[in-house]
Amino acid sequence: MGSILLLGGLTERRSIPLNSLGIAALLILIFNPYALFEVGFQLSFMAVGSILFFNMRYGDLIPLPNPVNLPKKLLRWVIKLSLLTLYALIGTIPLTLFHFNTFSTGAFFLNIIIIPYVGILIALSIIAITFSYIYQPVGAVFFTSLETLSNQLIEVLLFSVNNLSKTIVIGSFPWFLLLSVLGLAITLGFVATVIGRKRVIIFLLLIANIMMWRGAVRFRGSEVIFMDVGQGDAAFIEGYESKNILIDSGRSDFGVKSGKYSITPYLNSKGISRINYLLLTHADADHIGGVKYLINTFDVDTLLLGVSNPNSNSFTEIVDIAKNRNIPLKKVILGDLIKLGNYSEIQVLYPPRNYITPVNKTRNNSSVVIKYRFANSTILFTADIEALAEKRISDSELNLKSNLLKVPHHGSRSSSSELFLEKVSPLDAIISAGENNPYGHPSREVLDRYEKNGIRVHRTDKDNALIFRSEGEKYSLHKWK
Repeated sequence: MGSILLLGGLTERRSIPLNSLGIAALLILIFNPYALFEVGFQLSFMAVGSILFFNMRYGDLIPLPNPVNLPKKLLRWVIKLSLLTLYALIGTIPLTLFHFNTFSTGAFFLNIIIIPYVGILIALSIIAITFSYIYQPVGAVFFTSLETLSNQLIEVLLFSVNNLSKTIVIGSFPWFLLLSVLGLAITLGFVATVIGRKRVIIFLLLIANIMMWRGAVRFRGSEVIFMDVGQGDAAFIEGYESKNILIDSGRSDFGVKSGKYSITPYLNSKGISRINYLLLTHADADHIGGVKYLINTFDVDTLLLGVSNPNSNSFTEIVDIAKNRNIPLKKVILGDLIKLGNYSEIQVLYPPRNYITPVNKTRNNSSVVIKYRFANSTILFTADIEALAEKRISDSELNLKSNLLKVPHHGSRSSSSELFLEKVSPLDAIISAGENNPYGHPSREVLDRYEKNGIRVHRTDKDNALIFRSEGEKYSLHKWK
């Protein structure tokens, strides 16, 4: 766009900024049509377009002080910068809500500081690139300065987000509402008559009416999502008018950050900013990898742990962070009952109070096993237990029968014994495993066993995330769309 405006000046032709913006967008899309669906493309063009639009429509209506002296020049500059920031925010807020389901309350004030700062960074970038072609040592000096200033900016942003700003989670922002808001903003900009403005108000009321009906007819049962976190486990339970619980949090290694890139976006899309219970079934990295990010991002009411004390640095670090953030810790054992609401509860089935993880043995058999009930629908969560723990649970007098079984240990051949499947007798089973994982999960032997018992198997490595919905008497399973 800058090049087009400069070209217009060189050829002594009048440049219309909005037309120049449109030409710039078309040129980019000719080379890369898929850029239209990139968040960066949408936000960049919406921000600039919004600045140009509002400045064109309302720029002359806002009085600015005459720049007769330095204080008034400075005041004029601050007002203009504030207006540009406001215009950019008005245009980008709907897109931000649509893509990220969150909004930062400090965005306006931060941008007033960041915009001129970024202007300096851009100027330094141009100088650094130019000198890198002329004489590299001088270019390297500018690049070093650029890196230092960029890191300082990131530090300021992180400090502001964590201490001076609050992130508001609004939940899913429907695409039709996004288009309506954008259409409304454009319409208000061009409508000057009283009749036209009345029509806009009626249109706005129609949108509000649609949103109220949408809330009135929303699902009123229990929803459990088994998240696709690769080779790991994470499930979130949310019952209508009840507390929620997150069971495990996937991995955070080898570039996989389940807490940040899988769980958080989902919770944001549901408008959830508080996790009532966060259960860590055991200390394996593929179950607790995302916890540190989550407890630093969300309000967590209670952290639930098993009775064993694993020798794990990551687990110890999580406990320390929880204590520093004043998050209560509760150890759960066989017989504990956690009420989530009038119709939903969690019963702890394993491990027993006196359980001690054997020396030099896997800690999988110390996993917390729970049974979730919503009215007459039940799910058995088994974490990574193996045949030994399965036998202990099966030999007890506990009622294991459940509609749905979260398959033990990602479908490993060391789990899902015949006796255990007979006791649980599920209609459906969900295996949480990573696609082409190095462990060969799920085992062909285990899959055959489920098939022989007439149990329908669903897999996150094939079906992506899976959603269990129940209104009490019946339940249904859906693939994530």
